[in-house]
This record gives sequence, C-alpha cells and structure tokens, in this order.
Amino acid sequence: MRLGGTLIQASDGRLYGISAGGGNHQAGSIFQVSLDGSGYQVLCDYPHPLAGVPTTLVEGPDGNLYGIAQGESQLCACGTLFRISLQGKYQQLQQPNPDAGEGCPCFMTLGSDGKFYGTSAGTLGAWVWDLGLPGPKPIVNAMRPTSAAAGKSIVVWGRNLLSATAVSFDRVAATTFANVSAEFVSVTVPPGATSGPITITTANGSAASPGSFTVE
Repeated sequence: MRLGGTLIQASDGRLYGISAGGGNHQAGSIFQVSLDGSGYQVLCDYPHPLAGVPTTLVEGPDGNLYGIAQGESQLCACGTLFRISLQGKYQQLQQPNPDAGEGCPCFMTLGSDGKFYGTSAGTLGAWVWDLGLPGPKPIVNAMRPTSAAAGKSIVVWGRNLLSATAVSFDRVAATTFANVSAEFVSVTVPPGATSGPITITTANGSAASPGSFTVE
C-alpha cells in the first residue's frame, strides 16, 4: 500500500509536499512550490520503490525537512527515515527496523522536546526518533478575531505552540488560556489588557504576533 499527500508550509514560506506515486520513475518525489503556484521544483526524485516511497514530511527545528520512505513489502520492506534540506540535499539517516520483514506505513510528528514521535501500522507500533535537535521555538502568525473586549475568547494561530506557559496582551498577562493543538491557543482577553501584540511563551522561547490586537 502506498500512502502520501503531505503538504506543509516551511519556515521559508513555501509549500513542500510528497507525491507517493509521482516522479520520473513512479516511485515518489518531494517537491516545493510557492503559495501563488509559481516556482514548482522537484527536490528529490526517488529512483525505484526499492529505495522507499515518501509518505511523511515534517520540518525540524533546524530548518530541515524530515520524513519516512515506505519500502515495498514485496521487494525489501525497507522503511527509511530521511532528512532533506530546503535546497534539496537528501540524506538517508536510518532504517527503523530493517529486519521486520514488512513495509512501514509510518506517520510522525515533532514534539515540543525536539524529538520525533511516530506510529506504524506494522510491528514497530509507536516509536521515538531522537536526533538531539533542540525544542522548536514558537511562531505566532495571526489571531482571530483581531479585536475583542476583555472577557472575550479569541484564538491565536501559529506553530509549535504546544505546552504554552504564558500568553500576554501588550505585556498584560492572560490568566485563562489553553492549547487547542500545536497550531492554536485559545485565550481570554484579560481585564486591563491594552492594544498591541500578543505574545505566547513556551518552554522553548517566546514569539509575538506580527500585527497588533485591538482591545475594544
């Protein structure tokens, strides 16, 4: 079984994705494209299903992309973990279980501790991939809505926002907030808040919104 379809926006603003059955050899490829559809470029064209078919793509805290290539079970079942730079330098790092005798339709996500956590439909089950990377710093992109009165709830959108420890409105701390996911934090506008940027703090650092929030 071939899986694929990951599409992510990396820190350079471009989209990166995988095509499980594409490429010149129909063995999968990794590509980049700008948000307006221009600048499409194939970064890695897999030569044969024996080398694995890309199924997952995640940006690491070091700015490189990491992923899993699923080997064909009728050939060698060699699932591999790989790294590829945003410029297209590809490296096969390791096989999670070369003796399993099966393919690895695996999925993974980046934890707030800088480790990759994954699951597999095969005998691997759940696994952790530690490359010694630092925890990812938070990024705040926007808030919805962009204005509200004290006591109202809003959602702040960004990346690497899991385990938020503090949220402030122009340096006025919010007392009620919660993670919705790694991309969203729900927060109540605190009494005494003033208009200005919203800052979210995690164990890995702080990040302010690119625009100002207006307190009504």
